[in-house]
Amino acid sequence: MIQGRDLPFIVNLGNSIIGVSVLAIPFCFHQCGIILGSLLLFVSSLLTRLSCDILLRAANSTKKRSYEYLAQHTFGSIGKSLVEISIIGLLFGTCIAFHVIVGDLSPSIVSVLFGVEVSII
Repeated sequence: MIQGRDLPFIVNLGNSIIGVSVLAIPFCFHQCGIILGSLLLFVSSLLTRLSCDILLRAANSTKKRSYEYLAQHTFGSIGKSLVEISIIGLLFGTCIAFHVIVGDLSPSIVSVLFGVEVSII
């Protein structure tokens, strides 16, 4: 049985599993309203669809199957290097965010599970 004091931990854990964007969409709709929120969601879905379509057409016409080689074909070795650095930056940032979330949640979860008090240093 879930108790009231466990709810923040469950929400934080769900937030890290589901992702911030899924939980932020209702807040955005609350701030923007149903009409503007729906319009922004629709426009962002169209832009996502358009960018995926452009990438697929470029990949099919050049017969390249990765971002790196497509960038190399289009922009040369500098483009390939920039794409690789961007991907490394994205993955590194994701790892940092994951460790921050785990570091924030771990003391609270451990204190609840083992019944110890969290000390702030």
